[in-house]
Amino acid sequence: MSVLAILLPVFLFFSCSDDEAMNDYEHQLIGRWVEDTDSHGEIFHAEFRKDGTGTQWIENYGVPGHVVAEDRFTWSATETTIFMTMEYSGDAAIEYVIRENKLYLSYDGDYMVYVRE
Repeated sequence: MSVLAILLPVFLFFSCSDDEAMNDYEHQLIGRWVEDTDSHGEIFHAEFRKDGTGTQWIENYGVPGHVVAEDRFTWSATETTIFMTMEYSGDAAIEYVIRENKLYLSYDGDYMVYVRE
């Protein structure tokens, strides 16, 4: 029996799935979020996917599906910070907290509140 035949099952047993590679902080962010606002202007959306990619987009208020702008990103998270590399606007470290199913983001003195879609 070859060494490869012995090692392959051991390697497969100990390898991690994508879900196991994510930390608990990242798991809580996965999904679609929409800005919690009564604005009559633009509404911000964000989607965090399990594979570490995401999309943020802006829709005109009251016109679902009418996307004004869109930016794709890669991301990871710690207990208090989301690290994003945006397709068009570069790197960002955004402070966050999730309370009562709301996502509070803070960046450069501005903040936004999102709820799950």
